[in-house]
Amino acid sequence: MIIKMRQDEVIDKINLLKNRLSRLKTEPIPGRLEIKTNCKQAEYFYCTSENGIVERKYLQKSEFPMAKNLAQQVYNQRISRLLDRLSKKASTSSLTVGEIDRAVDKVYSDMHPLRQALVTPIQMTAGQKFQAWKARSYQGLGFREDDPKGIITNNHERVRSKSEKILADLFSSKNIFYKYECPLHLANNIAFYPDFTFFLPPRNEEIYWEHFGRMDSPDYAINTIRKIRTYEENGIFAGIRLIMTFEGLPLTLDTNRAEVLIDRFQLYHCFREDGVQPGQACPGKRQK
Repeated sequence: MIIKMRQDEVIDKINLLKNRLSRLKTEPIPGRLEIKTNCKQAEYFYCTSENGIVERKYLQKSEFPMAKNLAQQVYNQRISRLLDRLSKKASTSSLTVGEIDRAVDKVYSDMHPLRQALVTPIQMTAGQKFQAWKARSYQGLGFREDDPKGIITNNHERVRSKSEKILADLFSSKNIFYKYECPLHLANNIAFYPDFTFFLPPRNEEIYWEHFGRMDSPDYAINTIRKIRTYEENGIFAGIRLIMTFEGLPLTLDTNRAEVLIDRFQLYHCFREDGVQPGQACPGKRQK
């Protein structure tokens, strides 16, 4: 059932992108755009070729829409070819929405920043989504009267246990951005509040960290198993999108293992900006 759901999601994703691409269609213009940088400002040229002779025409500010059209035209062609390849792959082998997003993002990120500025991408890149995700507010679970008081992280957040504080402070020490008890809406109107939620730009998806702190209690352990099963029923599996740590007398939180999990899931990506960082342009260098 889950495999069928994923196949449907992949097909829907590709069709969605094809529809968006059709809305980005530009008026065809023969020739290509060339950009020259001189460490101060960019210069744009319209290049055509006839009988082996290349003609370069400097584009004035009033002709800037032509530069955008030419850049968009190339981007659209590359995306169109990519979607055709992905459609064929989806019909013959396994493919995930995450793989599609990463492939689409790469077309944009492989472009020089000056060209990126001219292009409207078919969707937000993973880095752009990460920034939007970070800025999105949410309402946490809230605290009851009998919840422990005075357990405050180094980020000045109140948490429910000393172990959660240890984890939160560990993330903060590594400059890892997380959301504490951010609501996760699952099927059948089920809402979970994972202890920590992360968004990984390289994977373009959320992953969740649950700390189960009272495994010495039989009732708590049974409820934990039920919760893990619910995650699995919604396509969120341990070791892929679900990170779990445990404790319960006589065992305590193993911070060394937590460090290993941070590296294993590459959570250090959770604070970095996405996309190509423009460097110093060299005098006279042309950006093809």
